[in-house]
Amino acid sequence: MPYDVKAAAALSYTERKEPELVKLDKKGDRFAGVLVGLQKQNMKEGPALKALFEMPNGEIKAMFLSAQLKQRISSRDVGHYVQIQCEGFDQSVGLDKGNAMKLFRVVVSDSKVPGVDPLEITDADIPF
Repeated sequence: MPYDVKAAAALSYTERKEPELVKLDKKGDRFAGVLVGLQKQNMKEGPALKALFEMPNGEIKAMFLSAQLKQRISSRDVGHYVQIQCEGFDQSVGLDKGNAMKLFRVVVSDSKVPGVDPLEITDADIPF
């Protein structure tokens, strides 16, 4: 069924952009937001897990989860307020390139934040 071109032209529009990628690279770096989704993503290094957070202004920000963060943040936390802080580095564990493993402190609210809708992307939507 064709649509009304004049009606479509009269609508207001908002540009959609890729979420800003957040990195916690230094001891003391912090980030907080409401977890609204987890997405698997294929990277050249292999599969990765990206967490999507809603900020108070409605903006979505993304963070790739390290192995340690994957153990502390899961799909059951979607809808909860999550705070993450880089606590330092473990020099004895890390990649063979000499990088130390980042250590994080994660705090998750006991209940979901009212009025925040999770993004509806499931594992079935992702082809790996």
